[in-house]
Amino acid sequence: MAAEAGASSFMLNVCGQIESVELPHYDYIFLIYQFVHGDDWERVLGLEEGVSQLSSKSADVRGLHAFAFPVEVTFKSTNPHGWPQLVVTALGTDIWGNQVVRGYSVCHLPMQPGRVTKRVPLFAPQSSSLMSKLQGLMQSEHPLYTDPKILGQGQGRQVTRVRSLGQMTLNFSTSMKNTRALGYQLLPGENFGAAAAM
Repeated sequence: MAAEAGASSFMLNVCGQIESVELPHYDYIFLIYQFVHGDDWERVLGLEEGVSQLSSKSADVRGLHAFAFPVEVTFKSTNPHGWPQLVVTALGTDIWGNQVVRGYSVCHLPMQPGRVTKRVPLFAPQSSSLMSKLQGLMQSEHPLYTDPKILGQGQGRQVTRVRSLGQMTLNFSTSMKNTRALGYQLLPGENFGAAAAM
């Protein structure tokens, strides 16, 4: 408790995995994940981004792509503003062998300790007009975000047209440290576990 009393920042540790993606229209996909967070947040441990293995869809009607791709990261911050978000891009290849974006997904990392399973939607941007859609089809160019991290920010998202594609399932185990020392109360209680020794 004495160490907590003099704390100047709190820590967030997330250990989990991207379990699966439901995208029945595509035979093969892989994922790229990135973290987006506010200026007050600093990554202490773990990777800022990662690339998964290639997955083929299941033979059943769900068209499930199994990944079990690990995601582990520790952040520290002085306040919760800009809470970290996980941005995931699903990619595949078109009939000409070009690498194309199949969909995007974004979710906040859990905001309280414990285990949780999240199911978040996948979506893709749409062309702004019929003409640009036809031009994209002829040139095999699909609408995409030049920087997927924009999905974790507020500016400009309201003017983007998207279509729903499927969903992604994620499992998280979250622990926190020093939140009470900074005046934040999170339920069901703090338990930083083994990560406290890091």
